[in-house]
This record gives sequence, structure tokens and C-alpha cells, in this order.
Amino acid sequence: AAAAPVLTPPRRPSRTRAMRNDAHAHVWPSMTSYAYAPEHIPPCVGDVDSILRVMDDVGVARTLLVQPINMAFDHAYVREAIRSHPTRFVGCALANPSAGSAGVEALRALLERDGFRAARFNPALWPRGHAMDDDIGREMYSLCGELGCVVGFMCFNGLRARRDGDPRTSVEAIRNLLEAYPKTKVLIDHFGFCKGVEDESFGDLLALSAFENVMVKCSAHFRVQTSETSTREQLEALLDAFGANRLLWGSDYPFVTMQDGGYERAFGIIPSQRASVRALATDAAYDAVLGGSFDVLFPKRF
Repeated sequence: AAAAPVLTPPRRPSRTRAMRNDAHAHVWPSMTSYAYAPEHIPPCVGDVDSILRVMDDVGVARTLLVQPINMAFDHAYVREAIRSHPTRFVGCALANPSAGSAGVEALRALLERDGFRAARFNPALWPRGHAMDDDIGREMYSLCGELGCVVGFMCFNGLRARRDGDPRTSVEAIRNLLEAYPKTKVLIDHFGFCKGVEDESFGDLLALSAFENVMVKCSAHFRVQTSETSTREQLEALLDAFGANRLLWGSDYPFVTMQDGGYERAFGIIPSQRASVRALATDAAYDAVLGGSFDVLFPKRF
């Protein structure tokens, strides 16, 4: 099991005009406190104290901690982080569909007992020949809706990706789940991994705006950026389709610390784009993307 985070006194975010929240980050223990498999050694520092420091430096109040893939289904470190800092962190568990019914029950325990409020669906974790809307996926997805929890889709290879032998693309599976279980709230990670407005699947992402329970993370700009203006163009189109109240900024910490400018630059991207994005002209829209939408999706419980 993962080593528990070192307990430190709760930190206070810097005072800002409106609440700022981060909809996408990961944490993991140091290499000296956890026995990582060679293929899962983390690429950079990502402990709890480190993210709290950068959050405080820029004035981020709350962050969604997504269970990292290098920790697989060992949720101990993230679980302790959200327990130790309930005013700062919300937890997103990693669904384990390959475990079948046992995976459903493990997810239930994480949501009901351990305080996680979201579940990540990664299509690469489904057995070959299965899509996310198979029987296990439907059971997990409907469970999240029943418990008032959010499902986050991490389609790393794109919304239209389909492995050999799989029955349908990721976006087709997502649409099937949305139509079958309208109560479940959904987050699409990292602009849907669409690389610019010219990406063939960007239209699929915009079309999901027809489902009122779908929100999109404008996160990990470095993963999808194709030019200096590409994420601004995507943001404009997403604002037109979804509205500001269904978009959330996210950093993708600690991976973003490996990029030029690190967390501080990631925090400043949308502010730097505001002047040229008409739909962000009002404070209400701007504040929604940078924190207000997060607070609506994950109301404070303290």
C-alpha cells in the first residue's frame, strides 16, 4: 500500500477576487516512501505538500485529485490526501473494469466509504473486445449517477479511437452511456484530447454539448496545443457550444511542472487568452471557467 502523506497543517489559499479551482491534478508518494514497479516510476515530484505549495503560490483554493495510472488501483495515497485536506482536495477514483463485478464493488467502496466523488473511465483499461458501455461499464456508470458522483472520461488516444476487436469508438460508447443514464454527470478530460479545432474528433466533442450533464476540462493545454493560438480557438468554440458554466480549467499537475513555466504558466493561460475571447468578457463567465463551475459540480462539504 502507498505510504500516507505527511500530515501538515491545512494551508489557506491566497486571497483572490474570485475562487480559483483546479479541475485536474495527480499526486503520488516519493520514490523513497513507495516501492514502484520499474515501469511505474514517476517522472517528477508529485507529493501532496508540493501541490499545496504551488496552489498557494497562485491562489488556487481546491483541486480535483485524479488517481494516477502509475499507482494503478492502489488508492491509499490519494485517499489519505483527501481525508487530510478536505477543504483543498476532491478525489477522483480510477475504475477497474477488468475486475468485473469485483471492480464494481471496489468502486462502490471508494465512493461510499472512502470519500471519492468522481470516477475516471479509461477506455484502455477495458478488456480487449469490450467498450466502456459494456455491462460492467454500465453498472459502474449508473452507480456513479445513483450516488451523485461524476464520471470523467480520459480518452488519451482520441474520442474516435478504437482498438482492434473493440465494438465501437470511445465517443460512441460515451454517447450510449449518456443516453441510457441521463442522471450521471460527466467530465471530458483535456479538451477531449482533440489537437486543435481541425482535429477530426473536435466536432464530436462539440456535439456532446447536446447532453446537459456533460462538462469539459480546458486542461493540460500542453498535451493538445498545436500552435500558439490553438487552445484559444478551442476555448472559443467550447464556450459557444457549452457555455462557461460547463467548462473547467485544469493544470494536469505534476506533469505540467515538466513544461516551460510550470504550474504558474498553466494557471495564467486562460487569463492571458481572455482579452481575445469574446465569451470571457464578463466576470461571471471568466470566474466560472476558473473556479465557479468546479464549485457547482463539487459543492463544498465543510
